[in-house]
Amino acid sequence: MFILTASWKIRYTAKNIEDQTTYQTWADIWELDDSAHDLLTTGGAKAAAVKPRVQGHDVTQTFTMNRAAINTEIGDEEVFAKAWVRNTKTQEMLKLPSLSVSVDD
Repeated sequence: MFILTASWKIRYTAKNIEDQTTYQTWADIWELDDSAHDLLTTGGAKAAAVKPRVQGHDVTQTFTMNRAAINTEIGDEEVFAKAWVRNTKTQEMLKLPSLSVSVDD
């Protein structure tokens, strides 16, 4: 089993803080392939609800995955996280930039 941890930062504008709208945030784990990107697991069921504050939020989500789910093409794939933030008032979704890491056997 592998434990993958995705971490991201949310920073708010003055308008976000003034409105005090609740946001939901989560990450999904993806595999980067030559032909297509495959969704390995979604963290949406464990979305965190956050309200804007001056300092922003540092968010961490942990995934436990078996080796077979991650290593489908040994030595020839990357696993990465996509972090999402959804405004619960407008339903607007924002995808945050993410980094990828190589997974080798």
